[in-house]
Amino acid sequence: MYDYYNIRTGFQPVSVAQDLLEVFVPVGTIAISLVRLELAQTSDVGATEEELLQIQIKRASGTYTSGSGGATAQIAKLTLSSSPNAVFTAERNNTIQASAGTGTLEVVHEMAWNVRTGMVWEPQHRMALLIQGGEALIVSVSAPLDVITMSAIATVRTEG
Repeated sequence: MYDYYNIRTGFQPVSVAQDLLEVFVPVGTIAISLVRLELAQTSDVGATEEELLQIQIKRASGTYTSGSGGATAQIAKLTLSSSPNAVFTAERNNTIQASAGTGTLEVVHEMAWNVRTGMVWEPQHRMALLIQGGEALIVSVSAPLDVITMSAIATVRTEG
């Protein structure tokens, strides 16, 4: 049986480009797949507030440099309450974004998000991004024109 977890930022003010979520899977633990990403905002409404933000989904591996300036993300079990606690760690809203360092930082998917609408991205099962031990999943957003209050929720599934 798979275990599912939601990793959330909560609604936060966003004014600069940042890593909304950075999820690190330690070496020697179970892999995870990104099965759903949801973005929402509550502050920009109306046609005059419309803007498109770039969203990037990245995989970091090797000795990459983690982002900073954010906080710990909220992790919730979606399956049984008796399911194991998450073996991964998660950060949110890192305003200094992750970089390759001596490792690699690969953009595996990118899209544009119209902030007037919510966004849900659910890759097909075989297309779900797999993150193994020693790797990180990073969801980044470009800088908005003005401060917006937004939320990101990544749903991951344990593999193996």
